[in-house]
Amino acid sequence: MSNEIIKIDKAKFLETFTPQNIRTQLSRVKSCSEAIKIDKNGVSFYRKHIGQTEIETIIGALITNFQKSINVNKELTGFQIDELVNEIINSYYFLSIIEIAFIFKQAKTGKYKVNTFALSMPDVMQWFEQYTEERIKEFQKIQQQENQIRKSGKEIIDGKLYHQKTTLTEEKLLNVFKEVKKELKPKFNQKEYEQIKKQYNEK
Repeated sequence: MSNEIIKIDKAKFLETFTPQNIRTQLSRVKSCSEAIKIDKNGVSFYRKHIGQTEIETIIGALITNFQKSINVNKELTGFQIDELVNEIINSYYFLSIIEIAFIFKQAKTGKYKVNTFALSMPDVMQWFEQYTEERIKEFQKIQQQENQIRKSGKEIIDGKLYHQKTTLTEEKLLNVFKEVKKELKPKFNQKEYEQIKKQYNEK
């Protein structure tokens, strides 16, 4: 188990997740996969290292701003928002703040069904359930792609596919050469050794 101490600058964190900065980050997010890539840390991570109150405040602001942006006739009360925030944090602790913000963006743009007469907790939780299902499919897709890449003998470097090339170090190659020599007992010379080395590295 790692005993590494994680330190997060609280002031920098709060600045990163102001409503304006969240909107700026969301402007680049068009899909579930893009939302996942922006921040790998779920709210449970920040709740542990930043604090419960700060996380509740950020998510509460997302809900409040969402209500204002779609002109809900009957908005959630302060108590209902607190209840909803608590439910989100406890049930969807693995989602990042950006992902949560993206869910509300999706609802605002018509991806999820929104009752503009009266917003309710069951409606909002349904959006989270739909997004989570999409998220699972995205991770399954990524896993399948990685498996295919491994089977094809390729690797990803800086987002680009390359054929893997196995090159033995001099020390390892000498060990292989000694084992072959011991097993077959041929009278290899240096020239033959260099040929074997070249052929192996060209594979």
